[in-house]
Amino acid sequence: MKNGTLLRQVVNKVDEIDFNSSSERHTFGDIYETILKDLQSSGNSGEFYTPRAVTRFMVDMVNPKLGEKVMDPACGTGGFLACTMDHIKESG
Repeated sequence: MKNGTLLRQVVNKVDEIDFNSSSERHTFGDIYETILKDLQSSGNSGEFYTPRAVTRFMVDMVNPKLGEKVMDPACGTGGFLACTMDHIKESG
């Protein structure tokens, strides 16, 4: 950020996001992934994203259950964790 005013505006926008809402979490992740994709250096700094369709497929195949431990060691945008929460809610 070039100045504190821009940073404050970003923080204010992020603060408006309801991270308890599945759709808002996914929207936030999608925005972040789009930014990474658009950056020329994306991937050169160890920043990668997994498309949502792949994330959903992987979570569906693992089929996590309520009470099990879930780990997403990279946890860039939290996509796997968000999909896992949705999967457990839908199958519960």
